[in-house]
Amino acid sequence: MKEFQKKIIVKKRIYSNFSIILLLIILFLVLNSTYELWKKYKYTKMVLENDERKLSELKDQKNNLEEKIQDLSTEVGVERELRERFYLAKPEENVIFIIDTGTEEILEIEEKNKIEHFFDKFKTLFK
Repeated sequence: MKEFQKKIIVKKRIYSNFSIILLLIILFLVLNSTYELWKKYKYTKMVLENDERKLSELKDQKNNLEEKIQDLSTEVGVERELRERFYLAKPEENVIFIIDTGTEEILEIEEKNKIEHFFDKFKTLFK
């Protein structure tokens, strides 16, 4: 009988309001810390992906610069770069600059002419 009473006392303590509240508080703390860790994991994953993307861009840039250095180490590459950047020519060559007058100005003039033509027709109706 005493054994049975001890079991009842233990059950009462385990299922008491205080122990349930204590367990809920512990559960809340565990879940909260788990959530915080999950947020840190997501942030770290995002930063890692961003850094990997930057690393690949920098590797591409490094490869492009190495190719350019290799190209500039030859005489043909140096000559091409001088011609492109400084518009230089050999003594027996001439350099011709073609300047685009801009088709935008021509289109603006045509638009003005269309508007003026419309108003001219409109004025002739009232004369």
